[in-house]
This record gives sequence, structure tokens and C-alpha cells, in this order.
Amino acid sequence: MSPDDEKRLVGELKKGSEFKKIHKKGDVSKLRMKISEDGFYLLHGKKQVLLADIEEIRFGQNTDGFARNQKGLVQYVIGLVAAHRSFSDRPCRFETTSFSVIFWGQSSLDLIASTSNEFILWTLGLKLMIGSNKLRQDTCASAHSSRAGVDF
Repeated sequence: MSPDDEKRLVGELKKGSEFKKIHKKGDVSKLRMKISEDGFYLLHGKKQVLLADIEEIRFGQNTDGFARNQKGLVQYVIGLVAAHRSFSDRPCRFETTSFSVIFWGQSSLDLIASTSNEFILWTLGLKLMIGSNKLRQDTCASAHSSRAGVDF
């Protein structure tokens, strides 16, 4: 990916998107998520989390949160089907647009993107930003440790 493509991708993440959030109690709600202007925080709802606090981005419905909330998810899918009066590809699309943001300590933010494009944008973008954030941290830590014991 070229530097210009990366800038465009991060720019889209800063604009934000709306997701379905899967709650611990089994309900599903709307959640607005974006990256802060300085590029260091993930802003979701009224919360902000350092990107450095994200351990991984996990595809699909592969967390305890999704597993605990199958009843709420089934109700959500039934609502989608009723709204669109078609089974078309809803269950498959639903699974393939789900992902989780896993934080250090293993808590998760379980999400469903509105479209496959939003899913790709956010999973690719967050992985890119987490990777570059970790690279910056490793570089800073390395520079700091190489100066340890040196008096200026």
C-alpha cells in the first residue's frame, strides 16, 4: 500500500462510521466509531481508547461476547430479514461483516459493520494503524534503551 493510500485510508477512519455493537447483556445498539484527529485514539460512543491498548483485530464472531449473545444476534437478524423481506444473503453477510477489537487484558468491542466495504475499511485500517503505532513504540523504546546510561 502506498503512503498516499494509507493517508486516504486513515482519513476515512477519522470521518468515522456507524456500527452495530453487541453488548454483554445480549442487546444490539448503534455505535459511532472513528479515529481521533491526532491518530492516537479510537473514539467509540463517549469513550476513547489509545490505539496502543488494542492487542488485535479479530474477524468473524470469535469472541466470548459474540458467543454469549447469540439470542440478541438472532433477534437482530430476524429484524433485518423482516425489514428487507428477503433472506438473500443476510446470515452470511452478517457473519462476514462482524469483527472484534481486542484490548490488552482480553476485553473486546464486538461490532458488525453495515457493509462489506466498511468491514474492509475498518479491519484493514485498524490493523495498519496498530502496526504502525507498535512500530513507533518499538522505535521509541529502542532509542530510549540505547541512550540508557548515557549522560547528556
